[in-house]
Amino acid sequence: MIKMRRNSTRTAGPLATLFMGVISTFVGGLTLYFFALPNYNLAKDSLSWPSTEGTVLTSDVLTKTSKDSDGRYKTMFSPRVVFEYFVDGKKYQSDNISIGENGISYGSHSTAINIANQYPKGTNVKVFYSTKNLSLGILENGVQNHHYYIIAGMSLFIIVGLFVFGKGISMISSKKKSSTSYRDLSKSNSDTDQSHENQKWYIVGSSKDYGPYTFEKLMNLHAAGRISDSQFCYPEGDKGSQTRLAYIRVKNVA
Repeated sequence: MIKMRRNSTRTAGPLATLFMGVISTFVGGLTLYFFALPNYNLAKDSLSWPSTEGTVLTSDVLTKTSKDSDGRYKTMFSPRVVFEYFVDGKKYQSDNISIGENGISYGSHSTAINIANQYPKGTNVKVFYSTKNLSLGILENGVQNHHYYIIAGMSLFIIVGLFVFGKGISMISSKKKSSTSYRDLSKSNSDTDQSHENQKWYIVGSSKDYGPYTFEKLMNLHAAGRISDSQFCYPEGDKGSQTRLAYIRVKNVA
């Protein structure tokens, strides 16, 4: 016995595709609206922030190892620079190199350590601070590259999500059309079958034609061995469309 092998590759159904499109668009939109764009605007505003002198307290690299969906371990590296500064005689601490950069990780340790090494422990640094929130101090003001990267990434996430969502809608629409076409075809075939059952048939003879017979009568003659599948027949009133009984039988019985 030969066993059929199932194809291990599965294609997402229309509802799953639609759901993935909604999630992708939703996550991308929320991240863009509540994180990326606010940080971008705040970074632009920081160009007008006042500055003061500060001191670096800590400069190192944080390491985090996690397991991905394939079971492989991946290590990421985050530069950490903690500094203190004084405003109106009050001391503040911050670990924001720039707006939104705190917590950004890199796959390369050298990249992270190069950023941290720009601010060695114990050195004096220029700190820009927000007059609306004095505890928000940064070492690099203005818009940085990572702001553009995040905005571009989330925009791409939204575009892909909308594309997948549209594909899901198209799949559902195609499925409905196919279902409608199948019902119409079934109805058409049913109507055709009904007309054939009511149709009278003639059997082509050598000297004359015999009939008319109902389709049921033709089947009875065939079952009794009176006529064979190779026998030519035609519907009443249409002698020009002579057809072998085999075709008529299969078309009407199948």
